[in-house]
Amino acid sequence: MIPAVMLPRQWMPSSRTAAAIVLAVILSARLTVVARAAGFSLGVAAGDVTDTTVILWTRADAPGEVRLDLAGDEWFTTIIQSIVATATEEHDLTVKLDVGSLSPTTRYFYRFVRPDDPEAVSRTGRFRTAPPPDVPAGLRFIFTGDSNFALAPFAVLAHAAREDADLFIWFGDVVVTDGFTGGTGPAFTLEEYRAKYKQIRSDPHVQDLLARMATWTGWDDHEVYDNYAGLDPDLPTEQRDAAYQAFFEFMPIRPQNLPDDRFRTYRRFRYGSSIDFFFLDARQYREVSAEGRCGSNPDPLGFLFGQFTADPACQDSLSTGRSMLGGPQLDWLKSGLGNSAAAVKFVVNNVAVTYIALLPYDRWDGYDAERRELLGHIDANHIAGVVFLTTDSHANAHNPDLTHYFRCYRPDYLLAGHVVIPELIAGPIGSHTLHGELIRFGASILGPAAAPLAYSLIDQLEGQIVNRLRLINALAFLDHDRMGYAVINVTADGRADVTYRGLRPDDARNPEVDIDTLYTSSVLPPPPPPCCCWPLLVVGAAACLVRCGRSPPWA
Repeated sequence: MIPAVMLPRQWMPSSRTAAAIVLAVILSARLTVVARAAGFSLGVAAGDVTDTTVILWTRADAPGEVRLDLAGDEWFTTIIQSIVATATEEHDLTVKLDVGSLSPTTRYFYRFVRPDDPEAVSRTGRFRTAPPPDVPAGLRFIFTGDSNFALAPFAVLAHAAREDADLFIWFGDVVVTDGFTGGTGPAFTLEEYRAKYKQIRSDPHVQDLLARMATWTGWDDHEVYDNYAGLDPDLPTEQRDAAYQAFFEFMPIRPQNLPDDRFRTYRRFRYGSSIDFFFLDARQYREVSAEGRCGSNPDPLGFLFGQFTADPACQDSLSTGRSMLGGPQLDWLKSGLGNSAAAVKFVVNNVAVTYIALLPYDRWDGYDAERRELLGHIDANHIAGVVFLTTDSHANAHNPDLTHYFRCYRPDYLLAGHVVIPELIAGPIGSHTLHGELIRFGASILGPAAAPLAYSLIDQLEGQIVNRLRLINALAFLDHDRMGYAVINVTADGRADVTYRGLRPDDARNPEVDIDTLYTSSVLPPPPPPCCCWPLLVVGAAACLVRCGRSPPWA
């Protein structure tokens, strides 16, 4: 709040003098804010909030004692809790406190201060606790991921911060550690990984959003390196542990303190009686993909070029029992979905479950047997209300029922259509969009001199790819050239809708540009009708399926 200035009634300043006074007052207020944030330059964050607990995070600019103040109002007139901690070099001066004894469905405000320096005060953060697990309640939250500091500042997050949401789910590739960003190269050591997180937390829009609402987070591959699999025998243990440690130090995630699984991130969050969240880790327990066995063939399923690129041996390798989640996590997910009484069950997931075909190795397409087991379990047990939330694709899409493709073209999935399973794909926050990546891929093949030709060729192919994906998956929405996020509203009685908002890549660093509303829809449609493939394709598809036992090459 700008302080009032009292002037003598008889003194009437000139317009120039008045303007100078106003400017001085504004600058004074701004300097006050900066001073009050001194000592905690990377901001604050609240994470893993429940009905009675929360993780509160900051990083001090110097070692020493730090005090957390928790209050019920933003002026901190009544301090509810004060907790003293120590910022040490051992954890790169990060402070992360697990605060309990909170009241459900309550707005709290918090700040960090240096007890020995009254001028060292962080910005004020706020969060709202969840309702009790037995109380129906609505929820409004933001979902997105993929934030490469090379494309910061992230203007899309400035818009997300204005959404008046209860939660922000920031999931996957929260940092890109394997590239050149902000003067730093690829990370291999603990200090190098920490440097990447300090970069991302320096973005003003990241700081604003994290201070405004609680966050739930999880990692994907770029927190270690591109397309990493935790069970890759070539992954150095020291590098993996350094990457994991930096993530846990800098993100407001609650350690689960399991002696045999100390970096476990998959966990469940109940928001009242209406909503369940299952946060997956599709990296740490993942087996190596089939890409090496397939010679990196970009189209082994023959999706785009049919028999010219189809590779039956590669298809067999893709369909073997390779695990993405690992047995314990898959069992945990199946059991949790089965025993959940919530109307909506969000499965927050690293990579697309929807069939995409091209470059199938890193997604669920490359772990087909486990996908078949999971979707079959949901369908056979009539588990209604499951919704997959997915990042990584660098596109925004709504698949109203991802089982559509498998019911139509994959009879080996044995899906009877008892339930629909939507998938909402969101992002990126700041990264090359799928459209941009296709252009870059074409240019890399043809060379810089042929970049205009690459653009033209890829543009033609892109239209075919996008239209075919829309058709075979019955997608309701797909935008693959926007920075974006999804706003998801769930009512207390379990009705859900989604609104996608996005910025064009050219506007991705300008928070003053109005964000576009791309698409709005209900999320949970009624049970699906029996699958009916397009008449002209039935005979050919059936013959292919009987002969090959796999999806038709043209799909």
